Amino acid sequence: MDTLGRITAVLLAVVLLFLFPLRYDATLQKQIREEVILQELISFVEHLKVEKKITKLQYQDFLDRMDGLLEGFTVELEGYREFLYEQGETREQLLYTDVANRVMEESVFFFEKGDYVTVRIILTTDGVIEQLESLFIPTGVRGNEYVYGGMIL
Repeated sequence: MDTLGRITAVLLAVVLLFLFPLRYDATLQKQIREEVILQELISFVEHLKVEKKITKLQYQDFLDRMDGLLEGFTVELEGYREFLYEQGETREQLLYTDVANRVMEESVFFFEKGDYVTVRIILTTDGVIEQLESLFIPTGVRGNEYVYGGMIL
């Protein structure tokens, strides 16, 4: 019986001394990574808003930077334009969901003043950080989407 108590104590010590600090470090790493992702996303969209265009090189550079931060993700790039008719009451929206495809095929996509652009990053897999963070205590609903956008100036 004394041996069983010692084995239990050793296992408990391993859990408390090694695994919980790893989980804490993973949580801190996740927070830092989220801040960097948001900064990259905001910088990318603000550059689009000012330049009024996106090139293939800019888009690939953004994807490369996100690939260094995230393990499994998809990027959705949407734009839409509002049209106001002569009466001033009727509005129509033209949605561009294929902006990323157009950029990759044509090497450049031009926006017009007043267009809206939205970039959405969707996490598709759990990385090592998420697995360590939820090792013993489930974290509940996880944020798996980053969205930022605005009007072209």
